[in-house]
Amino acid sequence: MHLKDLKQFLSDKEIRLKKRWGQNFLFDETILRQIVSAADISPDDIVIEVGPGIGTLTEQLLGTGAEVVSVEIDPKLCDMLQLRFAGRERLRVVRQNILDVDLRALFHSCGRSRVKVVANLPYYITSPIIMYFLESGCPIDTLVFTMQEEVARRIVSPPGSKEYGILSVIAQFYAKPSLVQQIKRAAFFPVPQVDSAVVRFDLYGAPPVAVNDRKFFISVVKASFSQRRKTIRNNLLRLAHIDGDAVKAADLLAACRIDPSRRAETLSLEEFASIANWLSAKNHV
Repeated sequence: MHLKDLKQFLSDKEIRLKKRWGQNFLFDETILRQIVSAADISPDDIVIEVGPGIGTLTEQLLGTGAEVVSVEIDPKLCDMLQLRFAGRERLRVVRQNILDVDLRALFHSCGRSRVKVVANLPYYITSPIIMYFLESGCPIDTLVFTMQEEVARRIVSPPGSKEYGILSVIAQFYAKPSLVQQIKRAAFFPVPQVDSAVVRFDLYGAPPVAVNDRKFFISVVKASFSQRRKTIRNNLLRLAHIDGDAVKAADLLAACRIDPSRRAETLSLEEFASIANWLSAKNHV
């Protein structure tokens, strides 16, 4: 769809874009096809699409022959999608905020052992949606998300890089993320203030590192990055309280063979797991 066609479509359907829902529509068909290609979709797949908007990506997803479940928060766009794709039996439109969806029930209704998720994510809730799927415990095979380029680079960044942070560690705990491609802002309407990128997440059947308690592991990661300029020792002090007695963070890090003067952005996934497991084990003695 060309930009002028998109504008005409919006005008004909009397669709007014809502900034509060982050409605920036990707209209470049070449890029849309590349996004679908990155998900390796077959006719046997079920794909959950988040925020279909006016259906430019939906059209490409349906072209694969897969069954598509599109979750859209905007009631007017839901009505438009129902009309636009009337008769397309492989499409189901769900009118709801994705963060309010019972993912387990939705996945169960899909009737397949594993599902793929593809979306052009609204910028204002990119990280919450990513975490929502990663932490859902649902049988997801692949996530392919379009997001701000800055967030994409944080997700795929290795330890020691300036972009490496909480989102990097947690994403890499649940999946193997890879940067698929960059997208210039001019490919969207309205034009956003930043460029975008596509990231593919191949979810692990089991995380690459073993942790005793996933929620506690995540709390350790968040505490470690709470003040990036501080050392790992200082950031962990408030977590090192077990059975009412303060445990010296330096002793903890020595037990895990980690230099207490290091900062969180230098620690690997394995080192964060080691810290979390040591603390949780002590807490349950």
